[in-house]
Amino acid sequence: MDVIAEAVELIRNATCPGDYDQAWELVAKATEDRRTAAGRGLALVRSPDPAERRIGCDLLGSVAQAERSLREPVLLAALELAATETTR
Repeated sequence: MDVIAEAVELIRNATCPGDYDQAWELVAKATEDRRTAAGRGLALVRSPDPAERRIGCDLLGSVAQAERSLREPVLLAALELAATETTR
């Protein structure tokens, strides 16, 4: 299983705050390859699964912070998500 899929599973099955810390470490590792992480993040934010959308947002936030050229597509994805996302 790749690190992004592991992060999604950690979030999906989270039982304590430490689970999110572990998922964030995996996100940080995944963003070492910024272009791949951005592509996966853009796909995940369109997922019907809230855990996938959450990790997708984390990936996009990380790559946008580190890579200026990715900020516009990340912003557009965030705006698209904001228009459809609901709170529980």
